[in-house]
Amino acid sequence: MTLLAGCGKEKTGAGSENGREYNIEEAVTLGEYNGMEVSVEKSEVTEDDVKAYVESMISMYETVPVFHPLDKTQVEEGDAVNIDYEGLLDGEAFDGGTATDQILVIGSGRFIDGFEEGLIGANVGDSLSLNLTFPETYTPNPDMAGKDVVFNVTVNSIGETEEMTYENLTDEYVANNFGAMGVDTAQALKDTASSYLESSNEYYAASNKRTAVLQKLQELCTVEVPQELLDERVKEYKEQYEASVKEQYDMELEEYLEQNYQTTMEEFDADTVDYMKENLTTEMILLAIAEKEGLEVDEEGYQEYLTNMVSNYGYESEDALIEEYGEDYLKDSYLCNKAVEWVEENAKVTYTEPEASSQE
Repeated sequence: MTLLAGCGKEKTGAGSENGREYNIEEAVTLGEYNGMEVSVEKSEVTEDDVKAYVESMISMYETVPVFHPLDKTQVEEGDAVNIDYEGLLDGEAFDGGTATDQILVIGSGRFIDGFEEGLIGANVGDSLSLNLTFPETYTPNPDMAGKDVVFNVTVNSIGETEEMTYENLTDEYVANNFGAMGVDTAQALKDTASSYLESSNEYYAASNKRTAVLQKLQELCTVEVPQELLDERVKEYKEQYEASVKEQYDMELEEYLEQNYQTTMEEFDADTVDYMKENLTTEMILLAIAEKEGLEVDEEGYQEYLTNMVSNYGYESEDALIEEYGEDYLKDSYLCNKAVEWVEENAKVTYTEPEASSQE
């Protein structure tokens, strides 16, 4: 998509003879791109990585503490208790007021005033009724605000809790929170996390590889970017940027840049020239490689490219995409993709571990 930046309607490609009268072979001097050597950072997934990711997943959900029953019979402040309860309003159970096997730490303040205090001194196996009143302002359920209720509570056991972590992850917790994803055991969650991290690392390694290849090409090759083409691309990019700012923010470009980026028009113009020149340099190198290696626009591959562009970048249709960029340019862009893939396939790649970032 980078190669499409700044390209307007009915655009011809950088190497096209339609409207761009220059010879790509004269404008580009190719270096030894076939079999180029590049170094690419690629991380290996460690158990620590998996642990950190699983614990980040756990943190997204309300953590149900791991409960360990103790040989204790009477409830005291600070105890964790396993309880069943039923809340009644005018003798009828109300929504959200009934649960079984709930873990509650006495003194945590999770329940309304009087509930936790009412359990202190109760024994395991006791059933008791607590006459309580919901707060006048009760945001979890405004309909219950200020209402007098009765909670019938049974104390099942007394114990201690520890927070859910990677080490003590239970199948029950995973099934309750991740079952909708088809993950219902602790090991399955860890395997899922590991697979995701592996895929992520592969993705970033591929991205790093492409970046390294494109940078190396610019080092190996020399390009004389036609001034006319550069001026045209800069003009079109600036016009599109101005139109977008006007449409989205109803502002002039100069005001928008100053207000949001503390940048002047002169700085913006200079940056745009540099950006478009780098884009054109890459584009022309890849088109020259495509020409030298005999790469062509095959109908099946080109159609897949258009379909992906429409899907990935939110175009209404292929016609809308073609109307914006022009078919000549889209075909050149497709050729550029084929060329960089060809160079990547033939490159000699050395993968290295990223350097650990230093912390002061």
